[in-house]
Amino acid sequence: MLPPQNVETSGVKAPPAAHAGLWGAPLQRLLDNADLLEELIMLLDPEGKAGAGTRHLAARYGLSATWIDYAYSLRSTRSPLRATLETVAARQPDATLGQLAGLLAAMGRQDALQVLEGMQAGV
Repeated sequence: MLPPQNVETSGVKAPPAAHAGLWGAPLQRLLDNADLLEELIMLLDPEGKAGAGTRHLAARYGLSATWIDYAYSLRSTRSPLRATLETVAARQPDATLGQLAGLLAAMGRQDALQVLEGMQAGV
């Protein structure tokens, strides 16, 4: 597993002052926000968009192909995105929403970035 500081975030522009606290917030904050998490699940869990879904996000976080396949095998009862984010948050307690935003930007998922920006009101 890659340490959190090695997660690529260069694709994300510096957040405006209003978002600065959000991008530094722990990844767990997203897991605690059921509505926004559900929106991201609907965007990222379907496997239709090549190179830009949960499977690829998990790989960018350094999770093994075996782990990713296992997460998808449980899909009927558990979201692969939720499992990915819970695993990352548990293994990398200092993982941030900014790191997630960087990975989503690198994957070209502006739609998912807009959902993350919806958390601004909760900061």
